[in-house]
Amino acid sequence: KIVPEGGSVVWLQGIGTTSGSQDWRTYTNWNTTSGVNATGLIGDKNYTFSVIARNGDNKLRITSGIYRGIPIKTPKGDDTRPTLSKMRQSLFNIIRESVAGASFLDLFAGSGAAGIEALSLGASRAVFVEKNTEAVKIIKSNISRLKGAALKSEVYGMDVYATLRLFKKKAAKFGIIFADPPYFQGFEKNILNNVSDSDILSNSSLLIIQHHKIEDLSNSAGFLRLDFIEKRQYGDNCLSFFYGGKST
Repeated sequence: KIVPEGGSVVWLQGIGTTSGSQDWRTYTNWNTTSGVNATGLIGDKNYTFSVIARNGDNKLRITSGIYRGIPIKTPKGDDTRPTLSKMRQSLFNIIRESVAGASFLDLFAGSGAAGIEALSLGASRAVFVEKNTEAVKIIKSNISRLKGAALKSEVYGMDVYATLRLFKKKAAKFGIIFADPPYFQGFEKNILNNVSDSDILSNSSLLIIQHHKIEDLSNSAGFLRLDFIEKRQYGDNCLSFFYGGKST
């Protein structure tokens, strides 16, 4: 949900519309800053946008742990969406006690901020999956600048679903999986299905999916080997939490 400034296209996603549509054209009459809402006409429809970053805002900071305060780069362009630092901080406040010593899988990793945050809080390893080549370079660069992080990190420049199939073949297991897929493209329920099928979570493991508030994942796991725990909402964004082993 990144709006352009000065006519430079980043990413426009309609909020509060019936279709939740996206628009990729250039608009020159937008003038807003991060952290506020902007409204405007696109064609004959009025859109409201929740602004989480502006063109040029391509750095985040680690919010906790041994790397706290260290800036990390984020990819430029339209293909990735940075997770708000406050939202990421809230996520790790919730799961903090589970992170230390855990193997953390960061799907649709973007800048790698979530996986790096996990390493900062004592995760035993972080595995980053991101198919965008520019983003993969950014992840590797961010990791290389953090003392000790490279020894605990693996980066897969691959499609998420192909990587999950690979992990299934390897019988890999993860204590925590975080997925932040593009909104409005049906990834959320596909992630639930594919993670469940890959059998990479144990009964005590966690799966967290970031998604738009219009998506309801609470009833999506009834037929999967996953238990829905809760949903937390942060403005237009939500985090849905699942246990890796379905209760009986």
